[in-house]
Amino acid sequence: MTATLEDVLLAITSAFALAGQVPDLQSQLAAKQAEVEAANAQITALKAAAPTTPAPQPDPTPPPAPPVTVTFKELPVDGKVVNIAGLSWAAQTPRVLAGSDGSYRFSAKAGERANFDPPRKIRSEFVGLTRFGKGEEIRLKGTFNIDPASVFTGAEWCSIVQIHQWDTRRADGVPVNASPMFAMDLLPDPKTGKPFLQVRGETGRGTQPTFSPMRILGKLPDVTLGVDHTFDLRVVDGHGSNGRISVWIDGVALVDRSDIPTGYEYVDLLSNAFPIKGKPQETASYLKMGIYAGKGSGDAPPPLVSVAFTLRDLSSK
Repeated sequence: MTATLEDVLLAITSAFALAGQVPDLQSQLAAKQAEVEAANAQITALKAAAPTTPAPQPDPTPPPAPPVTVTFKELPVDGKVVNIAGLSWAAQTPRVLAGSDGSYRFSAKAGERANFDPPRKIRSEFVGLTRFGKGEEIRLKGTFNIDPASVFTGAEWCSIVQIHQWDTRRADGVPVNASPMFAMDLLPDPKTGKPFLQVRGETGRGTQPTFSPMRILGKLPDVTLGVDHTFDLRVVDGHGSNGRISVWIDGVALVDRSDIPTGYEYVDLLSNAFPIKGKPQETASYLKMGIYAGKGSGDAPPPLVSVAFTLRDLSSK
Protein backbone atom coordinates (compact mmCIF):
# COMPACT_ATOMS: atom_id res chain seq x y z
CA MET A 1 0.00 0.00 0.00
CA THR A 2 1.41 3.38 -0.97
CA ALA A 3 1.17 6.19 1.64
CA THR A 4 -0.36 9.36 0.41
CA LEU A 5 0.91 12.77 1.20
CA GLU A 6 -1.96 13.18 3.63
CA ASP A 7 -0.87 10.08 5.57
CA VAL A 8 2.66 11.34 5.83
CA LEU A 9 1.53 14.72 7.13
CA LEU A 10 -0.70 12.99 9.76
CA ALA A 11 2.17 10.81 11.02
CA ILE A 12 4.47 13.81 11.32
CA THR A 13 1.82 15.70 13.29
CA SER A 14 1.31 12.75 15.74
CA ALA A 15 5.03 12.41 16.33
CA PHE A 16 5.34 16.07 17.23
CA ALA A 17 2.39 15.72 19.61
CA LEU A 18 4.00 12.78 21.43
CA ALA A 19 7.29 14.59 21.65
CA GLY A 20 5.53 17.41 23.38
CA GLN A 21 4.25 15.02 26.09
CA VAL A 22 7.69 13.58 27.03
CA PRO A 23 8.70 16.40 29.38
CA ASP A 24 5.39 16.11 31.22
CA LEU A 25 5.83 12.34 31.71
CA GLN A 26 9.35 12.86 32.98
CA SER A 27 8.07 15.39 35.50
CA GLN A 28 5.40 12.96 36.76
CA LEU A 29 7.96 10.16 37.11
CA ALA A 30 10.29 12.39 39.13
CA ALA A 31 7.42 13.32 41.46
CA LYS A 32 6.51 9.70 42.08
CA GLN A 33 10.17 8.85 42.74
CA ALA A 34 10.31 11.61 45.36
CA GLU A 35 7.19 10.24 47.05
CA VAL A 36 8.76 6.77 47.26
CA GLU A 37 11.94 8.17 48.75
CA ALA A 38 9.94 10.16 51.33
CA ALA A 39 7.98 7.06 52.31
CA ASN A 40 11.20 5.05 52.76
CA ALA A 41 12.65 7.81 54.93
CA GLN A 42 9.51 7.77 57.09
CA ILE A 43 9.72 4.00 57.51
CA THR A 44 13.38 4.26 58.52
CA ALA A 45 12.51 6.94 61.10
CA LEU A 46 9.70 4.84 62.55
CA LYS A 47 12.00 1.83 62.89
CA ALA A 48 14.60 3.92 64.68
CA ALA A 49 12.01 5.29 67.12
CA ALA A 50 10.42 1.90 67.91
CA PRO A 51 11.59 0.17 71.21
CA THR A 52 14.21 -2.47 70.67
CA THR A 53 13.06 -5.98 71.63
CA PRO A 54 16.04 -7.89 73.06
CA ALA A 55 16.84 -11.21 71.58
CA PRO A 56 15.54 -14.08 73.72
CA GLN A 57 18.15 -15.27 76.25
CA PRO A 58 18.48 -18.81 77.57
CA ASP A 59 17.06 -19.39 81.09
CA PRO A 60 20.02 -19.27 83.51
CA THR A 61 18.17 -21.54 85.94
CA PRO A 62 18.82 -25.16 85.01
CA PRO A 63 15.81 -27.44 84.99
CA PRO A 64 15.26 -29.33 88.24
CA ALA A 65 17.01 -32.65 88.43
CA PRO A 66 14.72 -35.64 88.26
CA PRO A 67 13.99 -37.19 91.66
CA VAL A 68 16.50 -39.82 92.71
CA THR A 69 14.97 -43.16 93.46
CA VAL A 70 16.66 -44.75 96.50
CA THR A 71 16.58 -48.51 96.71
CA PHE A 72 17.17 -50.44 99.92
CA LYS A 73 18.63 -53.86 100.57
CA GLU A 74 18.32 -55.73 103.86
CA LEU A 75 21.64 -56.68 105.41
CA PRO A 76 22.09 -60.25 106.59
CA VAL A 77 22.60 -61.00 110.28
CA ASP A 78 25.79 -62.94 109.69
CA GLY A 79 28.42 -60.93 111.55
CA LYS A 80 29.78 -59.48 108.32
CA VAL A 81 31.63 -56.24 108.96
CA VAL A 82 30.15 -53.08 107.42
CA ASN A 83 32.29 -49.94 107.32
CA ILE A 84 30.29 -46.80 108.09
CA ALA A 85 31.77 -43.41 108.93
CA GLY A 86 35.20 -44.96 109.29
CA LEU A 87 33.95 -47.34 112.00
CA SER A 88 33.18 -51.06 111.91
CA TRP A 89 29.62 -52.33 112.41
CA ALA A 90 27.51 -55.46 111.96
CA ALA A 91 23.76 -55.90 111.62
CA GLN A 92 22.52 -57.34 114.91
CA THR A 93 18.92 -57.92 113.82
CA PRO A 94 16.85 -58.16 110.65
CA ARG A 95 15.22 -55.03 109.20
CA VAL A 96 18.49 -53.12 108.86
CA LEU A 97 18.49 -51.77 105.31
CA ALA A 98 21.33 -50.21 103.31
CA GLY A 99 20.26 -47.55 100.81
CA SER A 100 21.72 -47.01 97.37
CA ASP A 101 22.49 -43.41 98.41
CA GLY A 102 24.60 -44.46 101.40
CA SER A 103 21.78 -44.11 103.93
CA TYR A 104 20.59 -46.75 106.41
CA ARG A 105 16.99 -47.44 107.38
CA PHE A 106 15.71 -49.20 110.49
CA SER A 107 12.20 -50.37 111.29
CA ALA A 108 10.71 -52.39 114.14
CA LYS A 109 7.36 -52.92 115.78
CA ALA A 110 5.96 -54.93 118.65
CA GLY A 111 7.15 -58.54 118.37
CA GLU A 112 10.25 -57.73 116.31
CA ARG A 113 13.40 -58.10 118.38
CA ALA A 114 16.84 -59.73 118.51
CA ASN A 115 17.10 -63.43 119.23
CA PHE A 116 18.67 -62.65 122.61
CA ASP A 117 15.89 -60.22 123.67
CA PRO A 118 12.98 -61.01 125.97
CA PRO A 119 9.53 -60.48 124.39
CA ARG A 120 9.11 -57.04 125.98
CA LYS A 121 11.92 -55.60 123.82
CA ILE A 122 11.77 -54.20 120.27
CA ARG A 123 14.96 -53.94 118.24
CA SER A 124 16.46 -53.23 114.80
CA GLU A 125 20.05 -52.04 114.96
CA PHE A 126 23.72 -52.07 114.13
CA VAL A 127 26.21 -53.06 116.80
CA GLY A 128 29.52 -51.24 116.70
CA LEU A 129 32.65 -53.37 116.47
CA THR A 130 35.04 -50.47 116.99
CA ARG A 131 36.17 -50.29 120.63
CA PHE A 132 36.92 -47.08 122.52
CA GLY A 133 39.13 -47.01 125.59
CA LYS A 134 38.79 -45.01 128.77
CA GLY A 135 39.25 -41.30 128.04
CA GLU A 136 39.00 -41.77 124.25
CA GLU A 137 36.50 -39.54 122.47
CA ILE A 138 33.60 -41.29 120.77
CA ARG A 139 32.11 -39.16 118.00
CA LEU A 140 29.23 -39.74 115.63
CA LYS A 141 27.36 -37.19 113.57
CA GLY A 142 24.93 -37.21 110.68
CA THR A 143 21.28 -36.72 109.77
CA PHE A 144 18.23 -38.59 111.01
CA ASN A 145 14.67 -38.57 109.70
CA ILE A 146 11.85 -40.22 111.66
CA ASP A 147 9.09 -41.78 109.58
CA PRO A 148 5.88 -39.74 110.09
CA ALA A 149 3.87 -42.93 110.65
CA SER A 150 5.97 -43.91 113.67
CA VAL A 151 4.12 -44.61 116.91
CA PHE A 152 5.89 -44.48 120.29
CA THR A 153 2.87 -44.89 122.55
CA GLY A 154 3.55 -47.27 125.43
CA ALA A 155 7.33 -47.38 125.03
CA GLU A 156 9.32 -46.62 128.15
CA TRP A 157 12.22 -45.74 125.88
CA CYS A 158 13.16 -45.81 122.22
CA SER A 159 16.88 -45.31 121.68
CA ILE A 160 18.26 -44.41 118.27
CA VAL A 161 21.93 -44.10 119.32
CA GLN A 162 23.54 -45.82 122.31
CA ILE A 163 26.97 -46.30 123.83
CA HIS A 164 27.48 -49.50 125.80
CA GLN A 165 30.21 -50.52 128.17
CA TRP A 166 31.78 -53.86 127.34
CA ASP A 167 30.16 -56.20 129.85
CA THR A 168 32.71 -57.10 132.49
CA ARG A 169 32.06 -60.25 134.53
CA ARG A 170 31.50 -60.79 138.21
CA ALA A 171 33.30 -63.41 140.28
CA ASP A 172 30.81 -66.07 139.14
CA GLY A 173 31.63 -65.30 135.50
CA VAL A 174 28.20 -63.80 134.72
CA PRO A 175 28.30 -60.49 132.78
CA VAL A 176 26.87 -57.46 134.53
CA ASN A 177 24.66 -56.62 131.51
CA ALA A 178 24.05 -53.03 132.58
CA SER A 179 21.99 -50.51 130.67
CA PRO A 180 23.67 -48.28 128.05
CA MET A 181 26.00 -45.73 129.59
CA PHE A 182 24.70 -43.20 127.03
CA ALA A 183 21.55 -42.98 124.90
CA MET A 184 19.64 -40.64 122.61
CA ASP A 185 16.00 -41.54 123.18
CA LEU A 186 12.71 -40.71 121.48
CA LEU A 187 9.74 -40.78 123.83
CA PRO A 188 6.06 -39.84 123.53
CA ASP A 189 4.92 -36.79 125.41
CA PRO A 190 2.27 -38.02 127.89
CA LYS A 191 0.01 -35.05 127.10
CA THR A 192 0.34 -34.67 123.34
CA GLY A 193 1.62 -38.07 122.25
CA LYS A 194 4.22 -36.31 120.09
CA PRO A 195 7.80 -37.53 120.42
CA PHE A 196 10.51 -35.59 122.17
CA LEU A 197 14.22 -36.37 122.21
CA GLN A 198 16.23 -36.74 125.39
CA VAL A 199 19.87 -37.42 126.21
CA ARG A 200 20.66 -39.60 129.20
CA GLY A 201 23.90 -40.89 130.59
CA GLU A 202 25.67 -42.46 133.50
CA THR A 203 27.07 -39.53 135.45
CA GLY A 204 28.43 -40.36 138.86
CA ARG A 205 29.36 -43.08 141.29
CA GLY A 206 26.12 -43.02 143.22
CA THR A 207 25.34 -45.57 145.90
CA GLN A 208 24.46 -48.58 143.75
CA PRO A 209 26.94 -51.46 144.01
CA THR A 210 27.27 -52.11 140.30
CA PHE A 211 26.51 -49.02 138.25
CA SER A 212 25.92 -45.34 138.68
CA PRO A 213 22.61 -43.51 138.35
CA MET A 214 21.23 -42.65 134.91
CA ARG A 215 20.49 -38.96 134.56
CA ILE A 216 18.53 -36.97 131.97
CA LEU A 217 20.96 -34.38 130.66
CA GLY A 218 19.00 -32.61 127.94
CA LYS A 219 15.70 -32.57 126.05
CA LEU A 220 14.39 -31.40 122.68
CA PRO A 221 10.70 -30.85 123.44
CA ASP A 222 9.26 -31.45 119.99
CA VAL A 223 10.83 -33.49 117.21
CA THR A 224 9.19 -32.93 113.84
CA LEU A 225 8.64 -36.21 112.06
CA GLY A 226 9.34 -36.63 108.36
CA VAL A 227 12.02 -33.92 108.15
CA ASP A 228 15.80 -34.06 108.41
CA HIS A 229 17.50 -33.32 111.72
CA THR A 230 21.27 -33.09 112.11
CA PHE A 231 23.02 -34.47 115.16
CA ASP A 232 26.57 -34.34 116.48
CA LEU A 233 27.53 -36.30 119.59
CA ARG A 234 30.82 -36.54 121.44
CA VAL A 235 31.16 -38.78 124.47
CA VAL A 236 34.17 -39.62 126.59
CA ASP A 237 33.79 -42.59 128.94
CA GLY A 238 35.45 -41.73 132.22
CA HIS A 239 34.65 -45.03 133.98
CA GLY A 240 33.02 -43.01 136.74
CA SER A 241 35.52 -40.16 136.57
CA ASN A 242 35.06 -36.93 134.64
CA GLY A 243 34.50 -37.41 130.95
CA ARG A 244 32.34 -35.61 128.41
CA ILE A 245 28.78 -35.76 127.06
CA SER A 246 27.98 -33.36 124.22
CA VAL A 247 24.95 -33.59 121.93
CA TRP A 248 23.93 -30.97 119.36
CA ILE A 249 20.68 -31.26 117.39
CA ASP A 250 20.11 -28.99 114.39
CA GLY A 251 23.01 -26.83 115.53
CA VAL A 252 21.64 -26.35 119.06
CA ALA A 253 23.29 -27.87 122.12
CA LEU A 254 21.07 -30.16 124.17
CA VAL A 255 23.98 -30.82 126.50
CA ASP A 256 27.71 -30.08 126.39
CA ARG A 257 29.44 -30.93 129.64
CA SER A 258 32.87 -32.13 130.57
CA ASP A 259 32.64 -31.37 134.28
CA ILE A 260 30.72 -34.50 135.27
CA PRO A 261 31.61 -38.17 135.83
CA THR A 262 30.65 -40.40 132.92
CA GLY A 263 30.35 -44.13 132.45
CA TYR A 264 30.35 -47.01 134.91
CA GLU A 265 32.70 -46.87 137.83
CA TYR A 266 32.56 -50.62 138.44
CA VAL A 267 34.32 -51.71 135.25
CA ASP A 268 37.83 -50.96 136.46
CA LEU A 269 37.12 -52.63 139.79
CA LEU A 270 35.79 -55.81 138.19
CA SER A 271 38.43 -55.80 135.48
CA ASN A 272 41.24 -56.03 138.00
CA ALA A 273 39.45 -58.05 140.67
CA PHE A 274 38.31 -60.83 138.36
CA PRO A 275 40.89 -61.22 135.58
CA ILE A 276 40.34 -63.69 132.78
CA LYS A 277 43.27 -66.03 132.12
CA GLY A 278 45.41 -63.82 134.30
CA LYS A 279 44.66 -60.64 132.36
CA PRO A 280 42.35 -57.74 133.31
CA GLN A 281 39.00 -57.84 131.61
CA GLU A 282 38.30 -55.62 128.60
CA THR A 283 36.70 -52.32 129.57
CA ALA A 284 36.13 -50.70 126.17
CA SER A 285 32.98 -48.90 125.06
CA TYR A 286 31.17 -49.34 121.75
CA LEU A 287 28.41 -47.66 119.75
CA LYS A 288 25.02 -48.91 118.66
CA MET A 289 22.61 -47.25 116.26
CA GLY A 290 19.10 -48.18 115.23
CA ILE A 291 15.91 -48.88 117.15
CA TYR A 292 15.95 -50.25 120.68
CA ALA A 293 12.60 -49.85 122.45
CA GLY A 294 10.34 -51.60 124.90
CA LYS A 295 9.48 -51.89 128.58
CA GLY A 296 11.61 -52.60 131.62
CA SER A 297 9.33 -55.33 132.96
CA GLY A 298 6.54 -57.64 131.91
CA ASP A 299 6.23 -60.40 129.36
CA ALA A 300 4.98 -58.46 126.33
CA PRO A 301 6.12 -55.43 124.35
CA PRO A 302 4.05 -52.24 124.12
CA PRO A 303 1.59 -53.33 121.41
CA LEU A 304 1.20 -50.03 119.54
CA VAL A 305 4.88 -49.24 119.07
CA SER A 306 6.01 -49.14 115.43
CA VAL A 307 9.04 -47.06 114.54
CA ALA A 308 11.06 -46.44 111.39
CA PHE A 309 13.79 -43.94 110.72
CA THR A 310 16.70 -43.25 108.36
CA LEU A 311 20.29 -42.24 109.07
CA ARG A 312 22.60 -40.73 106.46
CA ASP A 313 25.66 -38.48 106.04
CA LEU A 314 27.30 -40.31 108.91
CA SER A 315 30.79 -39.33 110.04
CA SER A 316 33.05 -39.94 113.00
CA LYS A 317 35.24 -36.87 112.42
